Amino acid sequence: MSLFLLAGRYFRNLAPQRRGRGPDGRPVDVRDLFSFEGMRRVLNAVIRSYVSGFSAKGVEPSPPFDTDRLVRRMIDEMGVDRHMEEVLRRLDQDRMSDEEFRRFLLERGLTEAQLAGMEKGAKDITILTGPHLGGFNQRISIPELLEAAGSVVALSIATRWEALLN
Repeated sequence: MSLFLLAGRYFRNLAPQRRGRGPDGRPVDVRDLFSFEGMRRVLNAVIRSYVSGFSAKGVEPSPPFDTDRLVRRMIDEMGVDRHMEEVLRRLDQDRMSDEEFRRFLLERGLTEAQLAGMEKGAKDITILTGPHLGGFNQRISIPELLEAAGSVVALSIATRWEALLN
């Protein structure tokens, strides 16, 4: 799954300045940065390499899922910054030292000036740190990605088992 995500991040990061929300508050749409064919080639190469490597058998596996659908879903979700928010809950703030609290917020892009007016533990703090694959404390926005990863693992194990039997 991490290699699938890395492929998507490659295209997403072709224009890192195009991120977040536009002046009108709508999510930035960078789907134009993605190459459908490029993503499909990378995902198929990952599947082929993973299965062949795990099974110790040179195989040309057919992915046990619709690769084109997965590529379309990844482009749709990774190409539009719908999920930007991270929430630092009061409970989590209370567990941090003052320095950990300060460092956490600075690492996520807040400035010293913004920190000056914040009181640790006073309220939940929403920070724009995305894009993320789903809203904070919600399900992943590409469940097909989880299903694909599980399918590749199952295919790898089955191919390895078959190789051991022969």
